[in-house]
Amino acid sequence: MKSAIALTAAALTLAAPALAEPQLARSLGVEPGAYTNVELIQLRRAIEENDDQLIELITGGDVARTVNGASAGQAQLARSLGVEPGAYSTSDLIALRSALEENDDQRVRDITNTDVVSTQNGVSPGQAQLASTLGVDADAHTTASLALLYLETFNDTDD
Repeated sequence: MKSAIALTAAALTLAAPALAEPQLARSLGVEPGAYTNVELIQLRRAIEENDDQLIELITGGDVARTVNGASAGQAQLARSLGVEPGAYSTSDLIALRSALEENDDQRVRDITNTDVVSTQNGVSPGQAQLASTLGVDADAHTTASLALLYLETFNDTDD
């Protein structure tokens, strides 16, 4: 029994770096498996220190730069929600987006610790397009209510 536990522990110890490598690669904006763990660690340090020469040397220019510690995707999501990139975790950003879509002001305040959070002009481009398609005012609807209205309007139930 003790040898089985020891073997399992040894296997996990050896596998840990391999399990962490894809996560580290994604956080740096590179394809998992394209770089060694050493290169990923050097790349992370180069990004943190804004060492463009080392970043170029390691990646050949093939890396998504971070904004305030946030990946390009995280930064884009943060900006679309009207918050500072890098200030919130991905799960917080997703929860914030959900709260904004549901017009849940209390949840927005809980997540942001502020009284006001808005998108750049109050309506996302997707929400504006959907409202335009439906011929309604985007400011009067949440994204969820627009989606429901879309389904009610265009869903063909005649099978």
